[in-house]
Amino acid sequence: MESNQNRIILKKAKEILYPLLTIGIVFLFYYLLFSSHSFYPFDKQGNTVLMIDAQSEYIAYLRYMKRILNGKESFLYITSKTLGGDFLSIYTFYLASPFNFLLPLFEDSQMPAFILVTSMMKMSLAGLNMYAFLRSKTDHPSFFLIACSFSYSFIAYAFIYMSNFMWLDGVMILPLVILGLEKLKNRQNKWLYPLSLCYSLMTSWYIGAMICIF
Repeated sequence: MESNQNRIILKKAKEILYPLLTIGIVFLFYYLLFSSHSFYPFDKQGNTVLMIDAQSEYIAYLRYMKRILNGKESFLYITSKTLGGDFLSIYTFYLASPFNFLLPLFEDSQMPAFILVTSMMKMSLAGLNMYAFLRSKTDHPSFFLIACSFSYSFIAYAFIYMSNFMWLDGVMILPLVILGLEKLKNRQNKWLYPLSLCYSLMTSWYIGAMICIF
């Protein structure tokens, strides 16, 4: 009886520990990767992930959204547009990720750090979501599942498009979309698929549309 209880406790501990390990290992490796290559903010004079549009557009959008979140501007009307206009169109296309609500925690000069840190967070959660998908395929948690989830978190797409950071939400949520679709087909869960797909469309309709086609 005691042996059975120990096995049950060990299994429950693994069910909690392995997902946490997945997030922690992915984030740690991203930290080691960027810090060892002298990226800001790990090196104050280092490189950033800002390229092309991120350097010319997104930084300005993020700073303006921060002003809105701090109560200094309005979502409904801004004067920064030619002849004025709403900010909602910019928000829905570029900034709808819930991670952007962390903006008030960063100074204006730290926007490159904000993009890098939130991108690392998204890809860590991408590993967790992939772990959840793979875990649904087996009765036993294992380090092999962590390794596969780790591999998904380090796909080349994530590195290439960190400069288009709003696209990474789609990468993060994709495993849950697939898992939700499978559960919907098996009549196990009717909410995971529409909610995860809704998240992908709301955070970036461009990537969300691709996920729908996929």
